[in-house]
Amino acid sequence: MAALRAAMCIFRGRCVLPRHSFPLPLIQASTDSETHSMIIALYRTGASGIINYYSMHDRQPLLTAPYALTVCWRRGDGREQEKIFGFESVAERDRKIREIFLQKIRQGYSLLYSYIRSQERAQPDLSSLESPDCIHSTGG
Repeated sequence: MAALRAAMCIFRGRCVLPRHSFPLPLIQASTDSETHSMIIALYRTGASGIINYYSMHDRQPLLTAPYALTVCWRRGDGREQEKIFGFESVAERDRKIREIFLQKIRQGYSLLYSYIRSQERAQPDLSSLESPDCIHSTGG
C-alpha cells in the first residue's frame, strides 16, 4: 500500500500532493458493509487563465446499482456537466475513483478539497415483518 500511496503523491519526480491530504480510506480495502461518504475536488488553470474544476462524490444514489460515483466538471463559470457510474461493490467504485484521480493528476490537476467519512451501511431490520403482532384482524 505504501507504493500505491507514493505513486498517488509523486508525479514526474515532484510531489503533487502533501502525503496527508490524500483520502486514505480509498486506499484501504473496503467491505460492502462499510461505505464512505466522500467528495474530492480538483482544479487546473488552463493556458488562457480559466480554471477547470473536476469533482467526484458518492452522495447521489442509483436505482440500478447499490453503489454510485458522480463525476462533475466545468470550465470557469460555465455550465457544469456530470456523469454517473454505477457499481455492484465498494471495491469496484474505489478502483474507479483511484483510476480517475490518477488520470486527472497526470493531466495537471491539483487537489483543491477532499472530505471522507467512514460509515457502516445500515442493514434493514425485517424481523418485525414476520412477527404475528403486525397481523391485524378486521373483526368478525
